[in-house]
Amino acid sequence: MVFSCLPPSASGVAHEFSKNQFDEVRDIFHEYGPIVRLCINSVGNQGQLYLFQSNRAITINCLSMDALRKCIGDGGVLNLNASQAVFLMKRVNVDNLQDFTVVPMTDSVWLQIKMRFMKTERTQQLRVYECCERVRRSRHMASLFFGSMAQFHLQEGRALNLIPMVEQEGETAQWISQPQPRNLSMASDPMRQGSGPVGVGAKDAIIPVKLKPSDVIQFAGSVLETFQPGVFYVPKSPSQAFDSFILADGNLLIFQSTIEPSHQIKGSIMDFFSQPTLHSMFQETQTCFIFVIPPGETIVCPKSGGTKLAKFWRRVKLFSAEFKPTKHS
Repeated sequence: MVFSCLPPSASGVAHEFSKNQFDEVRDIFHEYGPIVRLCINSVGNQGQLYLFQSNRAITINCLSMDALRKCIGDGGVLNLNASQAVFLMKRVNVDNLQDFTVVPMTDSVWLQIKMRFMKTERTQQLRVYECCERVRRSRHMASLFFGSMAQFHLQEGRALNLIPMVEQEGETAQWISQPQPRNLSMASDPMRQGSGPVGVGAKDAIIPVKLKPSDVIQFAGSVLETFQPGVFYVPKSPSQAFDSFILADGNLLIFQSTIEPSHQIKGSIMDFFSQPTLHSMFQETQTCFIFVIPPGETIVCPKSGGTKLAKFWRRVKLFSAEFKPTKHS
């Protein structure tokens, strides 16, 4: 099992690496994962990297949903083959080896697992998700699986009901989701409800949203070369500051799925929407940041300080939306 990796610089010093070799070690580290023997032994050896990547792809392709469930869901204990190639046991507390969470080894590994997961029947998806959700060590994986199912739900043009979040001032400012009201009062537009953090009468209103994407585009990195309204954009990296976004009916809708009770918005979201292809659109359109959460759950979003997010808090309205995977096939 892989618990940690020596910093590339320390390993490089021990092996008397040159600067170019240092750079190669770092590239291997980020692309293939924190596996010491691979980072060190594969410098200048593309054949070994290719063999490792091929074996990893075979491992994932042969990973059935039952095997995946047993691998990361049953007590959060990984079998040896998958742990070395696919999953990483990330320590929550560096002083306690038993306190860890299971995460994909790299972003590219998660994409392969996601593709495998989404090609299976919904009943099998639910078994994996529910098994991971029950175990604290595998809740990060459960959150990723939940987000994949929610993303498919949105791409298929199915509806979500947006519930405005409420801003709480105080020593620690934060936004808190509201339970879905029993007596539903539907608003027609999430952005034209009046003034205030979420608009006049917003506490009593649910805003129905039904997307009809003209296309779905996955993009790598943090740079978007082109942009078109009506297209559902999904970052390949799960470490991006959001799960997806779309410009629909003049509103920019940014989605983040999670099963965790708290989620802090990353400052890098402003870097992304400040790039040339998106800057004018972000400045000129109304924007919603929507937390997609399981039914009956509450999400808290700390209002982070700093100048980077100051414009975000001024321009963006926060909502939550409930998604129940078992309800949708």
